[in-house]
Amino acid sequence: MDFSTAHFSPAEIQKQNQDLVNHANDFLTDEDSGLPVFLEPEAVQLLSFWCRTPQQMRRFIGIILNAKYRVEKDH
Repeated sequence: MDFSTAHFSPAEIQKQNQDLVNHANDFLTDEDSGLPVFLEPEAVQLLSFWCRTPQQMRRFIGIILNAKYRVEKDH
């Protein structure tokens, strides 16, 4: 199956991206997924209010993680 963006209209892509941002706390904070949970659901939900795209959310989470690692390294 080909899930490239060429098969979706810009409106569909925008809706899918908004859905990912709006529901990020459902999958980024799921302890049963086996993935590390590093942000509280409330923090992810707060980020979803500021971010319009998954790329923006990824960038903000990256900034938070880099700051966390820097503080841990310095102390």
